[in-house]
Amino acid sequence: MEPPQQSPCSTSSRPSVSSGSSVELPYGNPAPAKAAPAGFLFVDSQVDNPQNHALKKEKQSFVLNKYFRKKRQAAIERIKPSTPAAGTRPRLGPRHRVAGKEGDESQQTSDNVDTITRHAAQSLTMYLSQGYTDPFTSVALEMSDPTYSYFYQFRVHTIPACYPLDATRISTYWWRQGITQPALLQSLLFLAAGHQASLQISSGNSSQGGLRQLRDSLRLRIDALKRLQNIIQDPISAVAESTVLAVATIATIEAVNANIPAVEAHMKGLKRLIKLMGGLELGNHMFLSKVYLSDVKSAALNNTPPIFPILPKWRSAIMRYPKMFQITGQEELKIPEALSNLGRSIFDAPWFLGLEPSMRTFFRVFFCLVIYYELAILAPELVMPTDNDLYILLEYQLLSTRYPLTTTTLATADDEDGINSQSPLNEPLRHTLLLYLNIRMWHLQPFPLMQHMSAALKESLLALSSNTSAPHLSTNTIAPDLLFWILFVGGLASQGYECHAWFVKGLSLTARVLELEDWTQARAVLGGFFYTDQPAQRRKEEALWSAVISNEG
Repeated sequence: MEPPQQSPCSTSSRPSVSSGSSVELPYGNPAPAKAAPAGFLFVDSQVDNPQNHALKKEKQSFVLNKYFRKKRQAAIERIKPSTPAAGTRPRLGPRHRVAGKEGDESQQTSDNVDTITRHAAQSLTMYLSQGYTDPFTSVALEMSDPTYSYFYQFRVHTIPACYPLDATRISTYWWRQGITQPALLQSLLFLAAGHQASLQISSGNSSQGGLRQLRDSLRLRIDALKRLQNIIQDPISAVAESTVLAVATIATIEAVNANIPAVEAHMKGLKRLIKLMGGLELGNHMFLSKVYLSDVKSAALNNTPPIFPILPKWRSAIMRYPKMFQITGQEELKIPEALSNLGRSIFDAPWFLGLEPSMRTFFRVFFCLVIYYELAILAPELVMPTDNDLYILLEYQLLSTRYPLTTTTLATADDEDGINSQSPLNEPLRHTLLLYLNIRMWHLQPFPLMQHMSAALKESLLALSSNTSAPHLSTNTIAPDLLFWILFVGGLASQGYECHAWFVKGLSLTARVLELEDWTQARAVLGGFFYTDQPAQRRKEEALWSAVISNEG
């Protein structure tokens, strides 16, 4: 396998513009030139007769030249970008000046050059992005400006937001699949429109725009289901790999949108189609990855085990790099200094030996994958084509495991049978790892799936205390710093959902026990567990911590 290649659209390649020079803009909108005079061929009527072969050739040459000139012009017009609708894109023009003050000639020249430079630098990107239709009509579906904008949203924003690693390669894969499969493309547009709407509504910038995108998302969903239903009516196309891939994609989208009845129907149909196709064994690696992704997200929504077995060939393909799984010692991993305390509050804690052996293994593997995720963000060249599947496999294993909810006290390192005792922490910790995986690596917090997953964590915590009105102070059952980390992960995941206030209240009480007065102290506590800095999540962290310190309990 080869590491992903760098995108050919390098940002370092920019037009060089000198002050006062004339610049020709690619794909720009220059001022209309004067129309060229129409072509004429003057012929002397006195010599215009069939016997004049020289004049006859001259006329034929003139007609052919005019024909081919028109043909070339028509070809140029076809590949020109369509005129964008008013208000869809900010116009690039000279900077605004303060009324009553006029800049000198050098300042005006600098402003004009700056405008030209920005226009030239952005023209190719904008030409191929959401503001323009596809000049080559390469998509096997009739597209409009809004649907092109959702396709752009999917490739440029949704894919990087929903996959831990290697967004460029994943985006290219879905682009190749979508442009030839209308049902799959409509499913991807359905996801992108919903993602754009959730971002708009959660940010509060444009509720009207968010509602319009929600309507578009519902319409695209209906169109995708109708098209898929027509495909399934054909016995041959119904068992095609592309059809199974489309169903798996829709099931994944419905799962992250928490549409439980639709998920159950699609997963039932997916299971039947795979059986008719001849089994999972006939699928390639990427096909299996998409099926397993739909399986784990559907299972996470319902808090149930996945339904499809992991094939040995798929597992071996993603675990062929043994250094990734050297979990016997931290010396095998080159840990950045900023992450030197990661996991220390877990592995050095007295309650760690009281966990089930499988949960201790989960923690060690999770530690390796968090470190690798952070290293891959800093050095994308380390990423291999199957690395996203590592996180799918971990989520699959977490969902396939269940622990009994007990009310016994914690085992410590001094207990002779500590390793074999049943800790009440196993099940809440399983849910916490699942949530961390989905909000900090898969970045699915804006989607309704988090409402169900955070509610499952809440229920597992409530089961630890007989006093369900105030389970947060059960320090004899859960160490305060561990409880703070669990509740903070739950608080991040539940933002915007019903059980968020419950997590905030618990965090406020636990912060008082730990005497945490500011975010710096709270961040230090979280850093001893599994928690890393992610700039994109800073606003959510600040909002959660503000709610914690302002909560009166």
